[in-house]
This record gives sequence, structure tokens and C-alpha cells, in this order.
Amino acid sequence: MSLVNVANSLIYTSPDNLNYDVDRVLGIVGKMVRADLIYLYLYDNNTKAAVNTHQWYASGNSPIPGEYRRIPLKDIRGIINFHLKNEAVIMPPVPSGCESAALLLTFKKKKTRSVALYPLFWKGRCYGFVGCNQINSGGLPAEELNQILSAFAGMLIRAMVRCRKETLRARADKKYISLLKQTGARAGEGETDSRFDGNSREALQKAAVKNQDPDPSIKKGRFELDLTGIITGCNVSICQLSGYSREEIIGMPYTHLYRDRPAVYKVFKEVYKKGFPIRGVNIELLCKNGSTVQSELSAFPTYNKEDKITGFKGVLIG
Repeated sequence: MSLVNVANSLIYTSPDNLNYDVDRVLGIVGKMVRADLIYLYLYDNNTKAAVNTHQWYASGNSPIPGEYRRIPLKDIRGIINFHLKNEAVIMPPVPSGCESAALLLTFKKKKTRSVALYPLFWKGRCYGFVGCNQINSGGLPAEELNQILSAFAGMLIRAMVRCRKETLRARADKKYISLLKQTGARAGEGETDSRFDGNSREALQKAAVKNQDPDPSIKKGRFELDLTGIITGCNVSICQLSGYSREEIIGMPYTHLYRDRPAVYKVFKEVYKKGFPIRGVNIELLCKNGSTVQSELSAFPTYNKEDKITGFKGVLIG
């Protein structure tokens, strides 16, 4: 297998599969470079240690001893200084200041021929390193080894950062969903009732009654959409802003309420794509009589019990 296969594995991995895929590609790369031992360490700033999270070793070799699975950062400070400059450390020769770290990273294997350490460097920060030890095997020429491992380290850190962002986003989604369920109208739109089938105009109009403002004089229009973009509910204020009756608005495509239809379509498309609300978009409301009202639109996704987006809520301030 080639680096293309490795790249594809890391590009398409997910947070749930990341550990499995890292283990697998370490084995692929280890065989490519004829390594006896290839491993991944991540820096843990809380415990001030480099933690071994993944490793692969060739047949006839042994894994990293337990006492070296967590290395104090102070003991490899010389190597970290190189990595912070996004520079690999390939030994021998041992760079000045890295003598103790070089001895440490042979993991008690006195016959280790070479150690190559490549930083997981991303946007000015170093998150750890990929290491490759050659003990019994001859390995690849230094130039070829450098090309493969530096490319691999770059692929790996990109996959790790992306999966980290996806994990944080998923946590934020769950937090937002929980908040939305708990606070309902406090999020700005009132409760959602999506139990109607979407085909009956009368059913949609009855469901819309739930979204009336207690004070009809407030010009804060609220409406609900299904995934096809049809308005399924609204309050009195949006009728006052637009000049349409509730009967006219229910069942209308939401884009008909705006002068710049592509712009408002883009807003809801982005909400659906990312799963987050978008607030305070300046846009012109197109009234029934053809006039326009400068307004501010906020759009929110709505979810079912399986946390899947089932539609949208909109708040329009005129």
C-alpha cells in the first residue's frame, strides 16, 4: 500500500474510528519505511508529559516498555525545542542538547541504529511527534525516509485536528439541543409541534395557533418551516409586518417573504448544513403590497427526539 491509501484512510476517518485508523496506518507506514518500531506520542500539558497513544512493531521486535509510555516533557526538552520550530530530529548524529532524550527514546534497546522523530505541527503549535526506530532492519535511505514520515506526520495531525473539531461540534450540538428543549421560547421561537403531516392546510393553521405572541403589538415575527421550506406556523406579528393574513402565510414557501430570495435561502441552507443557529442577518422583507421593510432575520434548526433536524424556526424583527 502507498501513502495515497494512508491519506484516504485519514481523510475519511471519523472521531469514532480515529484510534483504529491510526493503529492501522502506523502499521502501513512502518512496513513502507522498514521500521522496527513506529509510534505516536502526544503532549499532555496537564501532566507535563509526552504520552504514547499508539505504536506498531515489526515481527521479532517488542513494544515500548511500560516505563516509557509516559515521558516527562523536561526529559525531552531538547527534542521539543526542535519540534516547536517544526523541525524533525533524526539521529545519529545526535543534535546538541538532545543527548539524554536520544538515549531515552531508544527504549533500552542498545542496538538501535537510528531514531527519527517528526513533529505533529499545526498552525504554530506542536501537539506531539511520530517516531520511527530502526533496530535490526536496514531501513530506507534517509532522504526517502524523511519524505514519507514528514508527509505522514502532516496527514496525521490534520486528521486529528479535524476529528477534534468534529467532536467539539458534536458536544456543542448536544448542549444546544438540550438548551433548546429546556428553554423553548427563551431561544426565541416558541414550542415546536411537528406532529402534523404537512399536507393538510387546516392542520397547519391549527398548529400555528400555538405560536401567537401574548402581545400582538410586538413586531417580532416568528415562523416555522419544514425541511422543504414551506411555512408551517407563524404568529400575529409576522402578519402585521408582511401584510399577509395567517391563512395566506401558512403553506407559503418562505422565500416569498423576501426580496433577495437567494440570500435567505443561503442562510437556512447554512443552518441545516452546520446545525447551528444564525442570528442578526439584515435582509429586506417583501410585503404583500410590494413594499419592503428592512428587517433582521435569525434562523434556528429544530430537532426530533433522535436529534435529527426536522425543520427550522425563524425570528424576524422589523
